[in-house]
Amino acid sequence: MSGSELIRDLAYDDRPREKAWANGTASLTPAELIAILLRTGLKGRSVVQVSREILSICGNDLARLSRMTPAELSRLVPGIGPTKAITLMAAIELGARCQSALTLANDMPQITSSERIYSMMRPRLERLRHEEFWVLMLNRANRVESRWMVSQGGMAATVVDVRLLFKKYYCPLNYKKESPTSCMPEVGLTFCI
Repeated sequence: MSGSELIRDLAYDDRPREKAWANGTASLTPAELIAILLRTGLKGRSVVQVSREILSICGNDLARLSRMTPAELSRLVPGIGPTKAITLMAAIELGARCQSALTLANDMPQITSSERIYSMMRPRLERLRHEEFWVLMLNRANRVESRWMVSQGGMAATVVDVRLLFKKYYCPLNYKKESPTSCMPEVGLTFCI
C-alpha cells in the first residue's frame, strides 16, 4: 500500500473485511485485524497504514501493545483519539478474557502443579500493571470449580482481607453444643484461617 491508498482502492480479496469473510479472521495479519477495529484511517493515511504505525511503535510486539493504556496509545500515535484507542484496547481485553475462559472451560482443568496454575492464570494476569490476589476453588479431584479476584493493589503489592474470603464462601462449622471440647479441632482451624 503506497501513499494514502484507501481500502476501497485495494483489490477486493486484499481488503481486510472481505478477506476475513472469505477466509476467516485467522487469515488476517495483525495490522489487518487492527484496521478492522479502527474502521477508518486518518487524513493522508489509510486505516492499514495507521494500523502498521501502531504496531511499529510497539516494535511489532502484540504483548507490548496489550500492556498499553488507551491514553498511552493516543499519545504515541498522532490522530488516534480516545474512541479508537479504547476500541482497540477493549478488543485486546476481550481476547484475553476469551482465552482465560477457554482455559477454564476445558473440562475444569485439574491442578497438578504450580505450572498448571500459571498457564491457566497467565492470560488474565500478564498484562496487568498492578498486583491482584485470586482464589481458585477446587473440588476433591483438584479440578477448578471457580475462581475470583479477592483484591487489587498497587504495582508492588496487594492487601488481602480474609473477611472477604468468608463473605464469598461462608463455610459454617458443625459445633456440638453438648460437648465444648468435641469441637476444638474446628475452632483451631477457624482461628488459623
